[in-house]
Amino acid sequence: MESYNFSAKQIHLRIRNLRSKQGMSQEFVASKIGISQNAYSRIELGLAKLSIERMLKISEILQVSPIELMQEQESKP
Repeated sequence: MESYNFSAKQIHLRIRNLRSKQGMSQEFVASKIGISQNAYSRIELGLAKLSIERMLKISEILQVSPIELMQEQESKP
């Protein structure tokens, strides 16, 4: 059985990195989940709690599994 070691901060950073890598703006993702860009920015900064429902919506928009949001990013040498 695989074990995951993650923190809420890592999830917020992972969301930001995946969104940016895919060329999506905060405004675009925010509009897809029905919140303001400011509210979405607070999620990425870790200043707002991320509900499971919202995390599932974000993972769907970013086209990744929710588990991928919780995985540690691979460090580059």
